[in-house]
Amino acid sequence: MCGILSSGASSADAKYLKSLLFINCGGKIDLKESNLFKKRPDVLFYLIDNYRPYHHSNIIEKRICVIDDGCVSFDECPTIQD
Repeated sequence: MCGILSSGASSADAKYLKSLLFINCGGKIDLKESNLFKKRPDVLFYLIDNYRPYHHSNIIEKRICVIDDGCVSFDECPTIQD
């Protein structure tokens, strides 16, 4: 996995990090479990991945923006209560 996710973004430049863009990666893992997600509530995650299905947590999390080609209706995805 990407070093910035596992390290918790401890480098000096990481304080300026506001968003992460995942291109063809990140869809099948739970991005909420990364150190960066847990330690930096101000960082937004953008996910563009051709892998299907996406991890359920990535779809329902408000800080993770899934950019999709429209072939799947996210309205029909199960909620966390399901």
